[in-house]
Amino acid sequence: MPLHPDTLAIHAGQVPDPTTNARAVPIYSTTSYVFNNTTHAAALFGLKEFGNIYTRIMNPTTDVFEKRLAELEGGVAALGLASGQAAEGNRNSVEPEKTASRKEAEGGNEIVSIHNAVRLIGATRLSLIQIELKTDRPFPASEVPLRLQIGKRVFSDELSGDYTGRKLTLSLTPQLFAELNEGDEIIAFFDKPHGDGEHSWNFGKLRKTVSGKE
Repeated sequence: MPLHPDTLAIHAGQVPDPTTNARAVPIYSTTSYVFNNTTHAAALFGLKEFGNIYTRIMNPTTDVFEKRLAELEGGVAALGLASGQAAEGNRNSVEPEKTASRKEAEGGNEIVSIHNAVRLIGATRLSLIQIELKTDRPFPASEVPLRLQIGKRVFSDELSGDYTGRKLTLSLTPQLFAELNEGDEIIAFFDKPHGDGEHSWNFGKLRKTVSGKE
């Protein structure tokens, strides 16, 4: 039997603490977490094992909050953000557009390569897949962060550029890359992915062929 919304609002997404039997959700105000050993740390950073790495990425209290909202709204998942401004920016970046999608890459925009890469974090090697993009129309300086949409996924923190403002690199874990679909449209943008041509760049469709470059 489905739980009443009142019950979901109080208990969804959380179970009593197994050590203390406390019913309420603890407030974890920590910014960082410890690792059991180097193997445990490597598994977390390599996304081979789920766990807490840094509170800006994940936090047990926030996790309960997000699960609870998803249950109340009948959704698959929810995302908690730190401010109304951040929420508004995230809403704008993922809100479905009613305008027609531009399926072909604009002239001067190209997918340079999709290749394997490695990021070193101390002695830990984190495997990545990088998508390199290039444009003849430089990305201008802006107070709004540049985002990259591939299909329904929107990325920002995973992006890096170069001094020319013409190159863009998206670094993804193999797991995240596997969630993308062949033929997904790739669009860089500041405000909305299908806004005016001055503030969006269409790079065409994703081809999931990965080269061996590292």
